[in-house]
Amino acid sequence: MSIQFNADEIFEMAEEIERKGARFYRQAAQSGASARTRERLIELAQMEEDHLRPPKDFRHDEEGIFRPAVGRNGL
Repeated sequence: MSIQFNADEIFEMAEEIERKGARFYRQAAQSGASARTRERLIELAQMEEDHLRPPKDFRHDEEGIFRPAVGRNGL
């Protein structure tokens, strides 16, 4: 038995993982960690939040077709 997801569902799952990661780091930063550790945890939270801003070409185009952009090295 296999489970199949469309691209939008996969992006939604990935975005939720990023949101949960950011929440985790922010809560850890408030847990009484040292100032340096708090700074690093806040930086990690910001990195996770930055991942929520994917390029718009990761989603379907105006025709509803998933067309990922070709990146460096043809990948």
